[in-house]
Amino acid sequence: MTIETHNKSCEILTRINILDEEIDKLKRIVRQDTSSWIMEIRESKSCPLNKINHFGMLPEFLQAILSKHIAERNKLQKEFDEL
Repeated sequence: MTIETHNKSCEILTRINILDEEIDKLKRIVRQDTSSWIMEIRESKSCPLNKINHFGMLPEFLQAILSKHIAERNKLQKEFDEL
């Protein structure tokens, strides 16, 4: 293993660990009925929160995010396995 592949593998593992935490958090959330939850967004931490009417679509939104995280994790795992 070269220094380059070692560094690359460390970067990938760090990103996988971050994704694992996000995936676990999202899985816990999507197990609940989020259709009536309040959705708030803001441009940055210093900006005020804005409530968004998601018309009961928050569960689908969260599931889409979860699916993207899982796909990214799978891609990174494949890349790691090929190193």
